[in-house]
Amino acid sequence: MEVKVPPGDPFGNDLLAREEPAQVLTHLVGSIEGPCVLAIDGHWGSGKTTFLTMWTQHLIDKKFPVVKFNAWETDYSAIPFISLATVLAAGPERSSTDVVPKTVEHFRRIAEQIAPWFMSVATLTAIEAIGGDPAAMTPLMGALARFAGDRLSDFPGAQQSVDEFKATFQEMAAEISAAHGGRPLIVAIDELDRCRPTFAIELLEIAKHLFSADHVVFVLTMNRQELAHSIKAVYGDHFDADGYLRRFIDVDFRLPSPERHPFVEHLLRTTGIDADIEHNIADGAAKSTYQMLFRWLYADDRMSIRTVSQSAHHLSLVLASLPRDRHIHIQMVAIALWLRAIDWHLYVRFVAGEASDAEYVDAVFREPLPDSHPFSSIRAVLEALVISISAERQRQPLYASVEADTPLMRRYIEFRDGTQFGARQPTSVEREHATNVLRALDGLESSPRQLHPYEEFKLVSHRIDLLSHELVERAFTT
Repeated sequence: MEVKVPPGDPFGNDLLAREEPAQVLTHLVGSIEGPCVLAIDGHWGSGKTTFLTMWTQHLIDKKFPVVKFNAWETDYSAIPFISLATVLAAGPERSSTDVVPKTVEHFRRIAEQIAPWFMSVATLTAIEAIGGDPAAMTPLMGALARFAGDRLSDFPGAQQSVDEFKATFQEMAAEISAAHGGRPLIVAIDELDRCRPTFAIELLEIAKHLFSADHVVFVLTMNRQELAHSIKAVYGDHFDADGYLRRFIDVDFRLPSPERHPFVEHLLRTTGIDADIEHNIADGAAKSTYQMLFRWLYADDRMSIRTVSQSAHHLSLVLASLPRDRHIHIQMVAIALWLRAIDWHLYVRFVAGEASDAEYVDAVFREPLPDSHPFSSIRAVLEALVISISAERQRQPLYASVEADTPLMRRYIEFRDGTQFGARQPTSVEREHATNVLRALDGLESSPRQLHPYEEFKLVSHRIDLLSHELVERAFTT
């Protein structure tokens, strides 16, 4: 599912209209001379990594020197300094005009000199975590402790090496910038918010205090709210995490919410969902209805871009895996997958029979739809199926106002009849919607089906859970 970002045309496969914000940021970083930390904020699954990949390729095409660093892929290391220094010592991403500055080798040598000091700090921190108890130390740990102590005892020498390191990095950055027409060195750090909290904090501290230099712009992609939670996990709930982050971040940029429709259209076409609907449904009007259904579902902004992509690929495999000798309603697949994407814990409870139809509808749907809404009839059928699943699970008749008794059915009967619901009277739209859902239930009862709705739902949910996200990823990337 990874988007291809070709050199020379980085936005050629862009379906989220990301080129405009990239152009804005390019103009911004191109005007920066002093040290700067730019944070690109976006919620999880909003496409930050894809945006950063496109934008950094755009910067390389524009002859900016760029160094890429995936924080999450390196947070297994206990020493962020070594991870970041190693990437920087390798130099910028190569283009035809790149010149490797003479100072890179000097920078690499100085980094190697001060790395043991950071290793010593990490060693003593680990030893302190077990209380410094000699009995708890292996011979190797004891030797490391003595080595670390010897290193840290020479603090003045270490400080001199750190000062030399900073001066060398400044010189290297100036040389790289000069070789690229005065453009600043861009250090792009991705997925900071997914790292271990201690690694993320140390990386911020090091980037600000050791790698702050003229002609250098650090770009951090993050979910700022989640990163603040991680910081509080280290320093406590009452710690001012937002104020702490402001110490490190000079410029905040919120990634705009994308227009989803081109992205959804592309997904339904490339995953084969549209073709599967065309192949399996003879009625032209029904085809159009089903296609509209999934465009409507995946436009829900409660699902991240990543979740929409995963769900669409999951849907495609489920449709392809269902037995052809049984007529499975595509709406049933939608019911299961949509709930799974929005609220996985509720999905598990609903599959297990522990959550009611009312809980499902209250979680998934935001408000009733009037008759004039283009998706009113689709929504009514979906809710009718949810009610029928709950009713059949209790071995009740599908629709009988006296015998069937599910929470959502009782609510809609009260709405339809104008009965007071709780402390208020239902609105006219609620009454319309309730009537539509109950009418759809009548239609389900009278229509011939090979499987009862609950049996269909069990089959579909079982097939969905067999096809894990990992399996879906492999199917669409190989």
